Amino acid sequence: MYRLIDESPRWLLSKGKNEKAFKIIRKMSKMNKVPFSVESQELMVSPSTKFTTTFLILIRNRELAVRVVILMLSW
Repeated sequence: MYRLIDESPRWLLSKGKNEKAFKIIRKMSKMNKVPFSVESQELMVSPSTKFTTTFLILIRNRELAVRVVILMLSW
């Protein structure tokens, strides 16, 4: 099954493998009969979509911190 299923385009874009991601997205758009334009490509690669996450994000927000503690205790 691994060879039949493509990798996630979102993951590929986050790792900088843009051409492979766009190839998969074009394939998906053909299957769904939805046009995929150059403008869509440019929006996907724009710096606003790139972000980094850290563990600190979970404890900065009070609601997320409470959820993390509850999940840790339940495990």
